[in-house]
Amino acid sequence: MKVGRIVLFIFTVILLLAAMCAFFPQEGVHCFNVTLRFPSLEKVLTGHDKTSFDTFQETDDAGILYEMWEDSASMAAFNDSNMQTADSAELQSVTDSMKCFEHQLKLNDSYLYLPENQLNYFDKFFASAEKAKTKGRTVRVLHYGDSQIELDRISCVLREYFQELFGGMGPGLLPLSQTVPTYSVTQSVAGDFTKYVAYGEGKHDALHNYGIMGKRFHITDSVTFTALGNEANPNKHVRCFSDVKLLFNDCNGNFTATLSNDDEGYSEIIISDTTGLDMFEWNIGYPINSMTLTLKGEADIYGIMLDGGYGVSVDNIPMRGSSGMVYTIIDRKQLRDSYLIANVGLIIMQFGGNSVPLFCDTVSVRAFVSNMLRQIQYVQSINPQCQILFVGPADMSKNDGGEMVTYPLLPFAIDCLRNTLVSNGVAYWDMYRMMGGRNSMVKWVKAGLAGEDYIHFTNAGAEKVGKAIINSFSILYELYSSRKHCDFNRDTLSSRSHFQTDSILTNK
Repeated sequence: MKVGRIVLFIFTVILLLAAMCAFFPQEGVHCFNVTLRFPSLEKVLTGHDKTSFDTFQETDDAGILYEMWEDSASMAAFNDSNMQTADSAELQSVTDSMKCFEHQLKLNDSYLYLPENQLNYFDKFFASAEKAKTKGRTVRVLHYGDSQIELDRISCVLREYFQELFGGMGPGLLPLSQTVPTYSVTQSVAGDFTKYVAYGEGKHDALHNYGIMGKRFHITDSVTFTALGNEANPNKHVRCFSDVKLLFNDCNGNFTATLSNDDEGYSEIIISDTTGLDMFEWNIGYPINSMTLTLKGEADIYGIMLDGGYGVSVDNIPMRGSSGMVYTIIDRKQLRDSYLIANVGLIIMQFGGNSVPLFCDTVSVRAFVSNMLRQIQYVQSINPQCQILFVGPADMSKNDGGEMVTYPLLPFAIDCLRNTLVSNGVAYWDMYRMMGGRNSMVKWVKAGLAGEDYIHFTNAGAEKVGKAIINSFSILYELYSSRKHCDFNRDTLSSRSHFQTDSILTNK
């Protein structure tokens, strides 16, 4: 057969199939007890049908449906001139979209596991963040973790998201001396001090005086601290700050601190005349990107906060080598008072990677999980108003006969950790599953998302993880906003005509 006839035959078959796709009834053709169906032309060309979920958008790779359809994404207050019928239709539309979100989260299309599927788990944090502007306050998000979050990685992605949403600026909480530098801020310290840590190598304190970062710096004379925001940082909110706070313990009741900025000619001194835990605060009133803090007297320095006048601050607190068993080592009253003074609204704990190579059997895994739960419950008992998210360990590889494979007990540890924490009222975000599960680290290394140690992410990999966590928060915040809008308008309709409607997610 000639080539031309073959080509003509192929095109004829394609045209006939396309015609069947276009004109075959969507509901199919019923013949006896059999229904014959044919795929639509759209499905053949694009790989999917138009369904009631077409109005959602999908993330690039996380598999998370996180944006409501256009009519519900930009929900505004009802106009008093609208007719009741229009109000009811809009309210029903919002309720329907909320049901779709609820359905997707319950199917675990997100990597976020919530206790008893409580989709309002973070509502208290969202509410306090929204009120931060009217109250002129900063709500803190403490991001604790091991070396995976060093350099302000992952934390910086979360910070930019929350500050874009709720306001705020600055890199947040910094130690007096930074062991591992970050690309968000350059800092230095001059003068004598003694460092005490609750984890890793270093001096330890028998009185458990470690503070909010699990470390403290004891000064006895004069110390100068400087910080400079990185203007080349792509995250715009972290470059400048307008408020500076100093969290400290005055040992003798004569501690002084002077904040200065040479570029603006700004200088202000604050003097303490009492002993104990305290916080100095300087409200500069306009953004700056550099500062000098001169400290004099005997005091314990727990942290320096570079924030905005209001909004959310995300604090990067890496603890190299830590397994997360650090909180119960910190004095209970001191940690409780520090969380209260700093106005902590959310704590993210990201641990487990340092323990994975040490697991020898299921007993050792269960012991780690039990100890981790004890740490979390200790923090919960100290600050029951603060919500906690635990980010589980990533996939990690070891050499097995020349092949890099997942640590044998890691999948079991992930399941045990997730199930235990969620059943005890703690939200869990599954980084292992987000990466792709067993042996996914090998793929991440090949893609340039993780380093050759098959443990730590590259900057690109850390950014990918941060964006995936953001997607989970985006779903829950859209649900929170929808619920709030729905409740407001249901009350409005009820007051007009005693209109009643059942709404999902009415848990408060």
